Amino acid sequence: MRAKNHDLKLEEAYGLSEFTPQSKSHNKVLPDQYFGVTTIWSLRQQAIVAKITGYVSFFNYDTGKPANFIEVGGVYKDLYDVLMARMERQNEIAEW
Repeated sequence: MRAKNHDLKLEEAYGLSEFTPQSKSHNKVLPDQYFGVTTIWSLRQQAIVAKITGYVSFFNYDTGKPANFIEVGGVYKDLYDVLMARMERQNEIAEW
């Protein structure tokens, strides 16, 4: 597993003890990768101070191709199902 891309945008300089990761959401889940956003909360300002967007791609080094969790099955299919369920639940909460 290798993270191929991520973006971090901080509006100001902050000390490490001032903020805490607040939430991680999965925006899109595919059989070979998922996309997500992590928000950072400032304890001092009581506000979101950063959003980190990125994606993780899964690669099968035996075949030299992206790993398709649905085709591979087993625990990989279970991981895909968990990521899908988490994304669907987050979408339900967001709509509420």
